[in-house]
Amino acid sequence: MIMFNPSISIIRVFSMLLIIAAHFLTWKGINCFQISTVGVACFLFISGYLYGNKTIDNRKDWIKKRVNRVLVPFWILAVALSIYLVIKGDYQLAFIQVVESFFNLQGLHSIVYIPFALGNGHLPGLAHCWFLTVIVLCYVGVVLLKNSCVEKFGDNHPGMLLLLAILFHIAFCFINIAIGCFIVFFVGYFYRRLESSCKTSNVLFVYMTLVMLVAVAIRLVLKKYIDGERFYDFFIASFSSNVCAIWCFVLVKLTSEKYSLLATVTAKKSWKWIDKMTYPLYLTHYMFLKEPFAPPPHSMYVWTEAALFVVLSMVSAILLSMITEAIEKMFYNKKNHYV
Repeated sequence: MIMFNPSISIIRVFSMLLIIAAHFLTWKGINCFQISTVGVACFLFISGYLYGNKTIDNRKDWIKKRVNRVLVPFWILAVALSIYLVIKGDYQLAFIQVVESFFNLQGLHSIVYIPFALGNGHLPGLAHCWFLTVIVLCYVGVVLLKNSCVEKFGDNHPGMLLLLAILFHIAFCFINIAIGCFIVFFVGYFYRRLESSCKTSNVLFVYMTLVMLVAVAIRLVLKKYIDGERFYDFFIASFSSNVCAIWCFVLVKLTSEKYSLLATVTAKKSWKWIDKMTYPLYLTHYMFLKEPFAPPPHSMYVWTEAALFVVLSMVSAILLSMITEAIEKMFYNKKNHYV
């Protein structure tokens, strides 16, 4: 039985809410530092961390369960949005968008430059779901990595593997391939594997704080001079976000180990419900900022917009969660009936 980890729960809620808040601030023209990238990096780090020491008995079943958990709610929302837009009459269903959404290709443009339309389109209200392509590819990477020579090399030479990852990160940015999201996922993966022999300590936190401050300072300085260039967008911005994500994890882990209050809070039903709702909320919130349900610009006060955004996002997230659970139960019962 896997023990509940309050640090993971806190970071998961924090990262998802940070992404949502950053999208809202960007919508209001406030987010000049792209703080949502920190939330994405945090979520990817803990996702990799969760699978570092897990065994995979059946690779096909393992990847199927992860894909179902991530993609089924997305497909349900994509179908619902498409039906709504077609009925409304102001949307012409594009075949390429349907294909991308069904096969989870909508995030390819965030990973690699493709000189044609594939990966550049998305259904209205789901532009942020490029992330799903990345996380599913990370899951595939876990299956390939388990018990491989690369895993053994990382266990024995973590510093060398990290250095190679950074060098690959730099090299790939010059051929228009962004691998920063994958790197932070697998840093979390190997961090978990090394955790028993390399305990999280105050010394590590001080070291990570210094590295984080330097990385952020470099990002802020270079933003003035090379913002928009490949090296900045694909490496500097990504690297600094990844460092901030690792720092956030170390901070939360040390704090939760030192203060039992955090474990008490995360054990409550209300917190667990919030934790459960973070992913449905992540999926639904964007359509109330951009399209198709964004309010007209300057139609109300900011606090009214924020309140309406939160209420509509939460209600739709609850509905999505309920529909997803109903479909899963129906499929499960049907499967058992025939078995």
